[in-house]
Amino acid sequence: MTGPLPAAWDDPGWLFEALFSDDPEQSIMEVLRPLDPTAAPDHPNLIAAATTIADSPRQPATTRLSWARYAHSASERICRPQSEVSLHAARAFAQVLAEQDMLADAIVVHNQIIVTLERHSDVRSVVDARRALADLLYAHGRCCSAEQQLTAAYELWYRHRNEPDVRRRGATITTEHAAVLAGCGRHDDAFTLLRERRHVLDDPSASRRQATAILGGVRIQEAIAEHRPACTRSPGAARTAHPIPPISAYHELLYGDSDTTANSTMIGRLLSAVSWPRRVVRWIP
Repeated sequence: MTGPLPAAWDDPGWLFEALFSDDPEQSIMEVLRPLDPTAAPDHPNLIAAATTIADSPRQPATTRLSWARYAHSASERICRPQSEVSLHAARAFAQVLAEQDMLADAIVVHNQIIVTLERHSDVRSVVDARRALADLLYAHGRCCSAEQQLTAAYELWYRHRNEPDVRRRGATITTEHAAVLAGCGRHDDAFTLLRERRHVLDDPSASRRQATAILGGVRIQEAIAEHRPACTRSPGAARTAHPIPPISAYHELLYGDSDTTANSTMIGRLLSAVSWPRRVVRWIP
Protein backbone atom coordinates (compact mmCIF):
# COMPACT_ATOMS: atom_id res chain seq x y z
CA MET A 1 0.00 0.00 0.00
CA THR A 2 1.22 3.50 -0.78
CA GLY A 3 0.16 6.61 1.09
CA PRO A 4 -1.62 6.96 4.44
CA LEU A 5 -4.70 5.08 5.50
CA PRO A 6 -7.81 6.87 4.16
CA ALA A 7 -9.33 9.09 6.80
CA ALA A 8 -12.63 7.25 6.44
CA TRP A 9 -11.24 4.29 8.33
CA ASP A 10 -10.59 6.42 11.38
CA ASP A 11 -14.24 7.45 11.51
CA PRO A 12 -16.24 4.91 13.58
CA GLY A 13 -19.38 5.87 11.71
CA TRP A 14 -18.00 5.16 8.25
CA LEU A 15 -18.43 1.41 8.31
CA PHE A 16 -21.91 1.69 9.81
CA GLU A 17 -22.96 4.01 6.98
CA ALA A 18 -21.42 1.71 4.39
CA LEU A 19 -23.13 -1.39 5.75
CA PHE A 20 -26.53 0.32 5.70
CA SER A 21 -26.12 1.95 2.29
CA ASP A 22 -28.09 0.81 -0.76
CA ASP A 23 -25.15 -1.34 -1.89
CA PRO A 24 -22.91 -2.11 1.13
CA GLU A 25 -20.41 -4.21 -0.81
CA GLN A 26 -19.94 -1.53 -3.45
CA SER A 27 -19.44 1.13 -0.79
CA ILE A 28 -16.84 -1.00 0.95
CA MET A 29 -15.04 -2.01 -2.25
CA GLU A 30 -14.66 1.65 -3.26
CA VAL A 31 -12.34 2.06 -0.29
CA LEU A 32 -10.75 -1.41 -0.38
CA ARG A 33 -9.96 -1.38 -4.11
CA PRO A 34 -6.84 0.83 -3.96
CA LEU A 35 -5.45 -1.11 -0.99
CA ASP A 36 -3.14 -4.11 -1.15
CA PRO A 37 -4.44 -6.82 1.23
CA THR A 38 -0.91 -8.09 1.83
CA ALA A 39 0.27 -4.67 3.06
CA ALA A 40 -2.88 -3.05 4.44
CA PRO A 41 -2.60 -1.70 8.00
CA ASP A 42 -4.22 -3.46 10.93
CA HIS A 43 -7.39 -1.52 11.68
CA PRO A 44 -10.70 -2.71 13.21
CA ASN A 45 -12.83 -1.04 10.54
CA LEU A 46 -10.69 -2.50 7.78
CA ILE A 47 -10.93 -5.98 9.33
CA ALA A 48 -14.73 -5.74 9.54
CA ALA A 49 -14.98 -4.48 5.97
CA ALA A 50 -12.65 -7.20 4.68
CA THR A 51 -14.69 -9.87 6.43
CA THR A 52 -17.85 -8.54 4.80
CA ILE A 53 -16.24 -8.91 1.37
CA ALA A 54 -14.94 -12.38 2.25
CA ASP A 55 -18.47 -13.44 3.17
CA SER A 56 -19.93 -12.28 -0.14
CA PRO A 57 -20.46 -14.82 -2.94
CA ARG A 58 -20.88 -11.87 -5.33
CA GLN A 59 -17.19 -11.03 -5.17
CA PRO A 60 -14.50 -12.75 -7.28
CA ALA A 61 -12.89 -15.76 -5.61
CA THR A 62 -9.42 -14.20 -5.57
CA THR A 63 -10.76 -11.01 -3.99
CA ARG A 64 -12.58 -12.93 -1.28
CA LEU A 65 -9.56 -15.08 -0.49
CA SER A 66 -7.08 -12.20 -0.28
CA TRP A 67 -9.29 -10.11 2.00
CA ALA A 68 -10.28 -13.13 4.10
CA ARG A 69 -6.60 -13.90 4.67
CA TYR A 70 -5.96 -10.26 5.61
CA ALA A 71 -8.89 -10.13 8.03
CA HIS A 72 -7.82 -13.32 9.77
CA SER A 73 -4.16 -12.31 10.08
CA ALA A 74 -4.90 -8.74 11.17
CA SER A 75 -7.45 -9.84 13.77
CA GLU A 76 -4.89 -12.25 15.22
CA ARG A 77 -2.48 -9.35 15.63
CA ILE A 78 -4.74 -6.74 17.21
CA CYS A 79 -7.79 -8.54 18.65
CA ARG A 80 -8.33 -11.12 21.35
CA PRO A 81 -8.85 -14.58 19.81
CA GLN A 82 -12.23 -14.95 21.56
CA SER A 83 -13.55 -11.62 20.26
CA GLU A 84 -16.40 -11.80 17.79
CA VAL A 85 -14.25 -9.91 15.28
CA SER A 86 -11.55 -12.60 15.40
CA LEU A 87 -14.01 -15.50 15.33
CA HIS A 88 -15.98 -14.01 12.44
CA ALA A 89 -12.77 -13.41 10.48
CA ALA A 90 -11.54 -16.96 11.15
CA ARG A 91 -14.85 -18.52 10.12
CA ALA A 92 -14.95 -16.44 6.95
CA PHE A 93 -11.38 -17.45 6.10
CA ALA A 94 -12.14 -21.14 6.70
CA GLN A 95 -15.28 -20.84 4.59
CA VAL A 96 -13.48 -19.27 1.64
CA LEU A 97 -10.64 -21.78 1.84
CA ALA A 98 -13.13 -24.66 1.86
CA GLU A 99 -15.11 -23.28 -1.06
CA GLN A 100 -11.91 -23.04 -3.09
CA ASP A 101 -10.98 -26.63 -2.20
CA MET A 102 -8.07 -25.59 0.03
CA LEU A 103 -9.37 -28.02 2.59
CA ALA A 104 -6.13 -28.76 4.47
CA ASP A 105 -5.70 -25.05 5.22
CA ALA A 106 -9.37 -24.70 6.17
CA ILE A 107 -9.02 -27.57 8.64
CA VAL A 108 -6.02 -25.89 10.32
CA VAL A 109 -7.97 -22.65 10.74
CA HIS A 110 -11.00 -24.47 12.04
CA ASN A 111 -8.98 -26.40 14.59
CA GLN A 112 -7.80 -23.04 15.94
CA ILE A 113 -11.41 -21.88 16.16
CA ILE A 114 -12.35 -24.90 18.25
CA VAL A 115 -9.43 -24.39 20.65
CA THR A 116 -10.59 -20.82 21.21
CA LEU A 117 -14.24 -21.73 21.62
CA GLU A 118 -13.49 -24.48 24.12
CA ARG A 119 -11.71 -21.96 26.31
CA HIS A 120 -14.07 -19.04 26.01
CA SER A 121 -17.47 -19.94 24.53
CA ASP A 122 -20.69 -21.83 25.16
CA VAL A 123 -21.55 -25.46 24.53
CA ARG A 124 -23.65 -24.82 21.44
CA SER A 125 -20.81 -22.96 19.70
CA VAL A 126 -18.34 -25.77 20.40
CA VAL A 127 -20.78 -28.45 19.25
CA ASP A 128 -21.49 -26.60 16.01
CA ALA A 129 -17.79 -25.95 15.43
CA ARG A 130 -17.01 -29.66 15.76
CA ARG A 131 -19.83 -30.46 13.33
CA ALA A 132 -18.39 -27.98 10.85
CA LEU A 133 -14.88 -29.39 11.26
CA ALA A 134 -16.25 -32.90 10.66
CA ASP A 135 -17.77 -31.63 7.43
CA LEU A 136 -14.38 -30.33 6.28
CA LEU A 137 -12.55 -33.49 7.30
CA TYR A 138 -15.04 -35.66 5.43
CA ALA A 139 -14.70 -33.50 2.33
CA HIS A 140 -10.94 -33.93 2.60
CA GLY A 141 -11.27 -37.72 2.68
CA ARG A 142 -10.44 -38.00 6.38
CA CYS A 143 -13.49 -40.02 7.32
CA CYS A 144 -12.08 -41.44 10.57
CA SER A 145 -11.21 -37.97 11.85
CA ALA A 146 -14.68 -36.72 10.85
CA GLU A 147 -16.24 -39.51 12.90
CA GLN A 148 -14.08 -38.58 15.88
CA GLN A 149 -15.25 -34.97 15.74
CA LEU A 150 -18.90 -36.01 15.56
CA THR A 151 -18.41 -38.42 18.46
CA ALA A 152 -16.85 -35.64 20.52
CA ALA A 153 -19.70 -33.30 19.56
CA TYR A 154 -22.29 -35.89 20.57
CA GLU A 155 -20.61 -36.60 23.91
CA LEU A 156 -20.46 -32.88 24.70
CA TRP A 157 -24.11 -32.48 23.66
CA TYR A 158 -25.15 -35.44 25.77
CA ARG A 159 -23.64 -33.93 28.92
CA HIS A 160 -25.65 -30.76 28.31
CA ARG A 161 -28.66 -32.28 26.49
CA ASN A 162 -31.26 -30.69 28.76
CA GLU A 163 -30.09 -27.14 28.10
CA PRO A 164 -32.55 -25.32 25.80
CA ASP A 165 -29.90 -24.00 23.41
CA VAL A 166 -28.59 -27.44 22.50
CA ARG A 167 -31.56 -29.75 23.11
CA ARG A 168 -32.22 -30.57 19.45
CA ARG A 169 -28.57 -30.79 18.40
CA GLY A 170 -28.43 -34.50 19.25
CA ALA A 171 -30.63 -35.47 16.30
CA THR A 172 -28.59 -33.30 13.94
CA ILE A 173 -25.27 -34.73 15.09
CA THR A 174 -26.63 -38.27 14.80
CA THR A 175 -27.87 -37.87 11.22
CA GLU A 176 -24.58 -36.24 10.22
CA HIS A 177 -22.62 -39.10 11.81
CA ALA A 178 -24.80 -41.63 10.01
CA ALA A 179 -24.20 -39.72 6.79
CA VAL A 180 -20.43 -40.00 7.22
CA LEU A 181 -20.69 -43.75 7.85
CA ALA A 182 -23.02 -44.33 4.92
CA GLY A 183 -20.95 -42.08 2.70
CA CYS A 184 -17.96 -44.30 3.43
CA GLY A 185 -19.99 -47.35 2.38
CA ARG A 186 -20.70 -48.48 5.95
CA HIS A 187 -24.48 -48.63 5.68
CA ASP A 188 -24.83 -51.32 8.34
CA ASP A 189 -22.92 -49.13 10.80
CA ALA A 190 -25.09 -46.16 9.84
CA PHE A 191 -28.25 -48.17 10.53
CA THR A 192 -26.82 -49.40 13.83
CA LEU A 193 -26.01 -45.86 14.95
CA LEU A 194 -29.49 -44.62 14.05
CA ARG A 195 -31.09 -47.57 15.79
CA GLU A 196 -29.03 -47.06 18.96
CA ARG A 197 -29.92 -43.39 19.07
CA ARG A 198 -33.52 -43.68 18.01
CA HIS A 199 -34.60 -42.10 21.30
CA VAL A 200 -32.60 -39.02 20.33
CA LEU A 201 -34.17 -38.81 16.89
CA ASP A 202 -37.75 -39.46 17.96
CA ASP A 203 -40.11 -36.55 18.28
CA PRO A 204 -43.78 -36.42 19.35
CA SER A 205 -44.59 -34.26 16.34
CA ALA A 206 -45.47 -36.40 13.32
CA SER A 207 -44.53 -33.63 10.87
CA ARG A 208 -41.14 -33.20 12.53
CA ARG A 209 -40.55 -36.96 12.37
CA GLN A 210 -41.29 -36.98 8.67
CA ALA A 211 -39.02 -34.00 8.07
CA THR A 212 -36.23 -35.61 10.09
CA ALA A 213 -36.48 -38.83 8.08
CA ILE A 214 -36.53 -37.07 4.71
CA LEU A 215 -33.74 -34.63 5.48
CA GLY A 216 -31.70 -37.34 7.16
CA GLY A 217 -31.96 -39.43 4.02
CA VAL A 218 -31.00 -36.47 1.86
CA ARG A 219 -27.94 -35.80 4.02
CA ILE A 220 -26.90 -39.43 3.80
CA GLN A 221 -27.22 -39.55 0.02
CA GLU A 222 -25.44 -36.20 -0.22
CA ALA A 223 -22.55 -37.62 1.81
CA ILE A 224 -22.37 -40.69 -0.43
CA ALA A 225 -22.11 -38.49 -3.51
CA GLU A 226 -19.36 -36.38 -1.93
CA HIS A 227 -17.18 -39.24 -0.68
CA ARG A 228 -13.59 -39.08 -1.92
CA PRO A 229 -12.63 -42.07 -4.14
CA ALA A 230 -9.91 -42.98 -1.62
CA CYS A 231 -10.23 -41.98 2.01
CA THR A 232 -8.22 -42.53 5.17
CA ARG A 233 -10.21 -45.66 5.96
CA SER A 234 -8.99 -47.33 2.77
CA PRO A 235 -5.93 -45.33 1.60
CA GLY A 236 -4.69 -45.93 -1.90
CA ALA A 237 -7.78 -47.81 -3.03
CA ALA A 238 -11.16 -46.74 -4.29
CA ARG A 239 -14.11 -47.46 -2.02
CA THR A 240 -16.17 -50.49 -3.03
CA ALA A 241 -19.49 -49.36 -4.39
CA HIS A 242 -22.49 -50.17 -2.21
CA PRO A 243 -26.16 -49.85 -3.11
CA ILE A 244 -27.69 -46.71 -1.67
CA PRO A 245 -30.65 -47.46 0.60
CA PRO A 246 -33.69 -45.36 -0.30
CA ILE A 247 -34.93 -42.65 2.03
CA SER A 248 -37.86 -44.88 2.92
CA ALA A 249 -35.43 -47.41 4.42
CA TYR A 250 -34.19 -44.86 6.94
CA HIS A 251 -37.73 -43.78 7.69
CA GLU A 252 -38.74 -47.40 8.25
CA LEU A 253 -35.80 -47.95 10.60
CA LEU A 254 -36.66 -44.91 12.69
CA TYR A 255 -40.43 -45.04 12.69
CA GLY A 256 -41.45 -48.58 11.85
CA ASP A 257 -43.00 -47.95 8.45
CA SER A 258 -41.85 -47.04 4.96
CA ASP A 259 -44.36 -44.23 4.44
CA THR A 260 -42.58 -40.88 4.36
CA THR A 261 -45.97 -39.13 4.14
CA ALA A 262 -44.45 -36.97 1.44
CA ASN A 263 -44.80 -37.51 -2.28
CA SER A 264 -41.86 -38.63 -4.37
CA THR A 265 -41.80 -35.33 -6.25
CA MET A 266 -40.96 -33.45 -3.04
CA ILE A 267 -38.14 -35.89 -2.24
CA GLY A 268 -36.83 -35.62 -5.78
CA ARG A 269 -36.73 -31.85 -5.52
CA LEU A 270 -34.84 -32.04 -2.24
CA LEU A 271 -32.26 -34.37 -3.77
CA SER A 272 -31.87 -32.38 -6.98
CA ALA A 273 -31.44 -29.16 -4.97
CA VAL A 274 -28.21 -30.48 -3.45
CA SER A 275 -25.13 -29.18 -5.24
CA TRP A 276 -22.11 -31.52 -5.34
CA PRO A 277 -19.39 -31.02 -4.35
CA ARG A 278 -20.67 -28.65 -1.68
CA ARG A 279 -17.34 -27.79 0.01
CA VAL A 280 -18.79 -25.36 2.50
CA VAL A 281 -18.83 -25.18 6.25
CA ARG A 282 -22.27 -25.82 7.79
CA TRP A 283 -23.34 -23.48 10.57
CA ILE A 284 -26.96 -24.58 10.68
CA PRO A 285 -28.97 -26.64 13.19
